[in-house]
Amino acid sequence: MPFSTIYTEVTTRLQYVADSVDNPRALSDDTATADLIPPLYVWDPQDITPASADIGLLLGNQNPKAYALDAHNWLVACWGATRDDCERMRSALITAVRLAMQGPSYRIGSAQWGYADWARSGYVLAVPLTVFMPQVSASIPDGAGTGIPSTDVINDVIETVTITAVNPLDSVGSVEGDDLLDGGEG
Repeated sequence: MPFSTIYTEVTTRLQYVADSVDNPRALSDDTATADLIPPLYVWDPQDITPASADIGLLLGNQNPKAYALDAHNWLVACWGATRDDCERMRSALITAVRLAMQGPSYRIGSAQWGYADWARSGYVLAVPLTVFMPQVSASIPDGAGTGIPSTDVINDVIETVTITAVNPLDSVGSVEGDDLLDGGEG
C-alpha cells in the first residue's frame, strides 16, 4: 500500500477540521494561494528511509508479514488562527492517524511551535509523523496444518513449516466461556 492511501484516509477524516495541502511550496504569493488563511494542515515530506529491523518486531504477528520496512517521514504543520486552534488541530491529527493505522506502525514526535514563511498569519504547530510501510512482505496461508512459508529474502529461498501440535496455555485464573481459549474452550 502506498503512503498516498494513508494520506487520503487521514485527510478525509480531517476535512471537517481543516483542509490539507501536501506541499508547502504550493503556498506561494501567487493569486491562487495568496489568500489562504488558517486553519490548514500543511504536509511537508521530509524523507523516506529504511526502517530499523527492530521496528518490524514491534509490528507484531501480522499477515502479510513485513520483512523490510520504509519509514516515511513527514512534518505536518497545524496552521491555526490561534494557539488553541493549533492544539485542537494536533489532537484531531493524532486521532485520525490512530484510526488509519494499526498498532505501532507509526510514530508521532514532539510538536514544535514555529513560524514558517508561508504562514502569513496565525500560529504553526509542527508535528513530526513517521509512518512505517512494508518494502517486502509475504502472506501466510490460513488454517492449522497448512504450510507456513518462511522466506529468506536475501537468498530468495522459501521454506515450509507445518504445525503438528498446539500446546494449550496455562488455565490458571481462566474461566470457561471467557473466549480466551485457555480455560478448556478450545
